[in-house]
Amino acid sequence: MALWAPAQNLSVVFSANGSEARMRGMWRRRDSVVVRTASSEVSSSGGGEMAAYEEGQLERPNWAGETPLSRLVGAIISFKPLYSVLKLGARQVLISTAEKTNIPWREMTNEILESDVYKEMESIENPSVVYPDYYLNPFHAYDEGNLSWLAAAEAEAATMSMVRRATPDASSLEEANKIVRGNWLQAIERHHLQYSGNATVRDILDVGCSVGVSTRFLADKFPSAKVTGLDLSPYFLAVAQFKEKERASRKNLINWVHANGEDTGLPSKSFDIVSMAYVLHECPARAIVGLVREAFRLLRPGGTIALTDNSPKSKVLQKISNNQEGVDDSEETEAVELILFQVSECYVYLIPPRKSAASYRADEWNVNKWAWEGTLKVVSKGEECIIKLEDKKTGELYARAFLRNGEPHPVEPVIDSSRYFVLRIEENIGGRLRHAFIGLGFRERPEAYDFQAALHDHMKYLNKKKTAEEMEQHYQKASSVDYSLKDGETLVLQIKNKSGHGVKSKFFEQQSMNNLSLEEKTNQKEPICIKPPPPPPGPLSPAGKGPNSPSNWVPNFNLEGTSKDEAQDSIRESKEPPSLEKQSPQDTPDDDFGDFQTAG
Repeated sequence: MALWAPAQNLSVVFSANGSEARMRGMWRRRDSVVVRTASSEVSSSGGGEMAAYEEGQLERPNWAGETPLSRLVGAIISFKPLYSVLKLGARQVLISTAEKTNIPWREMTNEILESDVYKEMESIENPSVVYPDYYLNPFHAYDEGNLSWLAAAEAEAATMSMVRRATPDASSLEEANKIVRGNWLQAIERHHLQYSGNATVRDILDVGCSVGVSTRFLADKFPSAKVTGLDLSPYFLAVAQFKEKERASRKNLINWVHANGEDTGLPSKSFDIVSMAYVLHECPARAIVGLVREAFRLLRPGGTIALTDNSPKSKVLQKISNNQEGVDDSEETEAVELILFQVSECYVYLIPPRKSAASYRADEWNVNKWAWEGTLKVVSKGEECIIKLEDKKTGELYARAFLRNGEPHPVEPVIDSSRYFVLRIEENIGGRLRHAFIGLGFRERPEAYDFQAALHDHMKYLNKKKTAEEMEQHYQKASSVDYSLKDGETLVLQIKNKSGHGVKSKFFEQQSMNNLSLEEKTNQKEPICIKPPPPPPGPLSPAGKGPNSPSNWVPNFNLEGTSKDEAQDSIRESKEPPSLEKQSPQDTPDDDFGDFQTAG
């Protein structure tokens, strides 16, 4: 069963009244299914949190569907190297766009990744869950899809960014949430009061709850209900449970379930509301059918299924790309920042000035007394690489160094340790560029290796970029030559025999034989070659004689086309032992014992 509505919110009511009802031209006896849609097309007079839904002129974006442009886009994306570049660029655009609207994407992500969220996995994960094939594919620019900590850590920031972009007229994220979530929650409440026989909401199931954003909104709207969040990703659920523990305790705690929404394993007729918020557009058609069928099984009589999702016909969403293009054209193009390496714990030392040309040594510092402790980031911005030292809590910049092509490297390793470096920091003070040298240390050796690798990767990127630009310039300057044959032109090949040899190729030999008459062919006689008999076996040579001793030399000659005098000369030459100078390295016997002089 596929359900769709022109509005963003679709509600389905299951009614067990014993009468007959007709749905989509089919008769259902006994328990009848009545589908009623409740859109969010209401005026803003109801509290200022509702917004009318408007359809745009397009059925779908120009690049979507079965069109030549969509097929071209699909072919381009299927090329893995290009896909990786596009994925990286799209990811950076999403992050920068979110941060421009005051959504601290990186800060929120790091806060999760550096927390104790990993301890929640053991209590959340259900090892018996079998993941569908489509769920194991790369998804949302993550190679592991939703089964990764990075995807879980960035999910809430991505959701905030989506809400903010869908409501461009909202002045803040709070106002945007009131519009988007307000439409959704009020439509659920109004529909349930109007069509449900029992207005009390006791149990709510949020299918595809992700990191629990929609689940928490449901729990706040219906505080007396027992709310369950269900998702197929244990990583998302671990983040949801971790964040729920951080907030003030509720009257009814949210229950988190790791299961497949198509087969939850939960009791039948056990929920008054089953919600799927921004889930269906991520699923294939067969999964949507399974999700809705399972939702009907879980509903109590008079229960409500609430679906909210992005509509491709939405006028607001169709305008987003056009508005974004206008912003990009009006604003100056700014290079995207890419974090190559980040470590939450590094140490800065005040080091004495170098007294000679010798390298720095960490044992000359007091490594147990550092001057500063904080976070280190290696950021790539265009052709410039910036090493930033920032405060752990506030993110305030402490110092920075720059790695630029053609300039001295700002990082110098010490000679007595792999965990300590000397960093050349820069700062513009009063219009003058000042620099200083500080000591830099890491707690773990792998962190120091990754720090150096990030700097090396940036320089390798610059070299490849320079090579690509040179190749492009060379290609543009090089004149294209047309080697095709024009009308009337012919190609003449002259093939000659090798000088000094009376041997013809088989091709010309066959051609000459074919031109002969039958009589000439019968009179044609082939030359007879007489090879010399093999030499008689000689007596065993003493141990002192090697394989190249004179007794083992056999004259090698051919009587064909050779005169008697030439044959005698060749025999005389063959009796002379070869000189050692003419012996190749292959003729020299191997030394089974090796080179003792070299070994010693």
